[in-house]
Amino acid sequence: GGIWRPSVGIGSSTPWGIFSIEHGSIPTSSPVFVISDQGTSSPSFVVLNANGFVGVATATPGSRFSVHGNALVSNNFLTANLTATGTVTQNAFAYTALTAGT
Repeated sequence: GGIWRPSVGIGSSTPWGIFSIEHGSIPTSSPVFVISDQGTSSPSFVVLNANGFVGVATATPGSRFSVHGNALVSNNFLTANLTATGTVTQNAFAYTALTAGT
């Protein structure tokens, strides 16, 4: 025999992943995927249709990945650029170079 690899497709008869959602021609203002509490319109997790933005605790993510509220990173947090729009607190800070204003 061979390897049987079942897949599930929503909006597709030929899913390209084990679990695929293909949104087709829905309005660009409609989310593709939402997880929320029953009876609420406040999502815990949302993927928007037009731009692929992902939001956690927000229905309107403003960038590729948006978190509304606090976030906890328990291992390394790597970034090429960091823009802080609020207060940044650190306990231990290792860096190779730091320039004021950048």
